[in-house]
Amino acid sequence: MPHKKILVVGTGNILMADEGFGPSMIKELAKEVLPAGVELLDAGTAGLDSAVLSDKYDKAVIIDTIKAGGSAGDMYRFRPQDIKQKKPLELSLHQASLIDSINMLKITEDAPKDIIILAVEPRDLSMKMGLSETLKGKIPEMKRLVMEEIKK
Repeated sequence: MPHKKILVVGTGNILMADEGFGPSMIKELAKEVLPAGVELLDAGTAGLDSAVLSDKYDKAVIIDTIKAGGSAGDMYRFRPQDIKQKKPLELSLHQASLIDSINMLKITEDAPKDIIILAVEPRDLSMKMGLSETLKGKIPEMKRLVMEEIKK
């Protein structure tokens, strides 16, 4: 029986402190021994398109920051369909909305059927490299959550 193909994507801007959490997580996960069929991708600020998030994957796990009005370091797990938005939701500081990108892919049937978004509330979005101590402290927990998603 072939392994499920899973793509773990980290999105974010490493030049804006905590906005670089997704790419930082991809670097951390690259140190782990991952099951067969799991691929890691640092998408940076490029956004998601069919070249990145295609239907060749059974599942996608997207790691990003989210400004949801919580406290710095709060963590969230949701699916794109869980978001009901009347106006664009600021999921990250990338130019295209993450949810809009995923919805466009689903319209063209180019996206994996199972998409999970794991996000963390940022503390510092200033123009500097490196995560705040708050988000550095969240790396082990996020790693655990990603590994749980991979095993599901």
